[in-house]
Parts: sequence; C-alpha cells; structure tokens
Amino acid sequence: MASEKLRSFAGRVGFVTLLGLLGFAAVELSYWNWYGFPVAYEIGQFLDQIVGMVVAGTVIALIMRRV
Repeated sequence: MASEKLRSFAGRVGFVTLLGLLGFAAVELSYWNWYGFPVAYEIGQFLDQIVGMVVAGTVIALIMRRV
C-alpha cells in the first residue's frame, strides 16, 4: 500500500529508514532510559540502525522500481 503512495526512489528509502527509526525508538531508547545504557552505546546503535535501514531501503526501492 505504501509503494503506491511513494513514487520516488528517495521517498521509498526514507520510508524504510523511518520504519527502522521507529523500531529503534521503541527498543533502544527504553534501554537507555530504564536500564541506564551509556549514551555512547545508544549513539552507536542509532548510527548502526540508520546505515542498515538506508541500505535496506535502497535495496527495497530498487526491487520495487522493477515491479
């Protein structure tokens, strides 16, 4: 359903990246808040999530362009 609304390549990559950031916020921020994980760890997790979701979004956008 989302692919019909997101016609641009950058829009698809951004959509997948946003989904990954929502997952990050749901899990990792609670670790930082409730369990006291260090800020450096959370920054590393954030960067890992961003890079992973941009790569995944790029692959998905390339596949969806062909469909």
